[in-house]
Amino acid sequence: MKRRTLDVIFSIGGLLLAALVLVLGLVLQNQANFAKNYVTDQLTAQRITFTAVDKLTEEEKNEPGAQCLQTYAGQQLTTGNQAECYANKYIALHLGETALLRPGLAWAVLALYVLFEAALHARPCRAQI
Repeated sequence: MKRRTLDVIFSIGGLLLAALVLVLGLVLQNQANFAKNYVTDQLTAQRITFTAVDKLTEEEKNEPGAQCLQTYAGQQLTTGNQAECYANKYIALHLGETALLRPGLAWAVLALYVLFEAALHARPCRAQI
């Protein structure tokens, strides 16, 4: 094989590789923009607003790592970072206060439910005709 032929083959291969990388970059950018816009559209449609600073409880203000609640206070939830803050700090804090998430209680409630269902189905219905 001649040197010139090899140079042409490598040049064409390099151009094809460059075109492939360019197309891949454009597709990935398009998909990233779609994902960002989709998240924003979905969060905006939910109309969730952070609690205003003056209405935050002391527990919400002093929660470790919950400075974002004060940063986003009063704003509508529209970005992924805001959603992460809302879920991991605000909702998690309030879920921790519910009775079903106290250690052991959830299992006790589940056990009572299972026993109730078993007792309900174990007793045959005897209708008098």
